[in-house]
Amino acid sequence: MPVIHDYLRMKALQDQEDVGKQDAYRDRSNKDLIDKSSTRIDTIPNMTAAYSQVVNSGHKPTPEEINYRRFINRSAAPFLSLSLTPKSLELRSSTC
Repeated sequence: MPVIHDYLRMKALQDQEDVGKQDAYRDRSNKDLIDKSSTRIDTIPNMTAAYSQVVNSGHKPTPEEINYRRFINRSAAPFLSLSLTPKSLELRSSTC
């Protein structure tokens, strides 16, 4: 009879040990996944000195820069035409 109890106790300890190993593996895997997928946010640098240097530099844009900015701003023009103007508001209020 004592042999059976010793065997059952040994099997219970082995099962507990196996469950502990599985839990530890799962915890390590979850921690690795969280570490790999989480966003690391560094402190935002203070750019006031750089901004004031750019403002005070007196940079004059070249004609190529001006044309490029016009080209970029032109792409938003169709959306700007959808904005509400006083005249379009008058038309809408008269039809309601």
